[in-house]
Amino acid sequence: MGLFITLEEPTAPMTQEALSAGYYKPSGIVGAISCPKVQIVTIEELLNGKKIQYPMHDDVTFRRASKVEEEEDENLEIDFPK
Repeated sequence: MGLFITLEEPTAPMTQEALSAGYYKPSGIVGAISCPKVQIVTIEELLNGKKIQYPMHDDVTFRRASKVEEEEDENLEIDFPK
């Protein structure tokens, strides 16, 4: 998958080339959607809230590592030469 971000509106040949790459749909992911393999968006579109299409379903939850409790360190003493 690829994303091309541009300042200017894409030309017709650019759009045609991106569409010719086809669509991607991952196998084995329940609720996954197909999306273009190459997407072209302008910076203006991104600033106006356009979302990038990606093959994950909106309700997918990723596993997270368990939180590690930090132990309070006692002040370490450093012996400086006199």
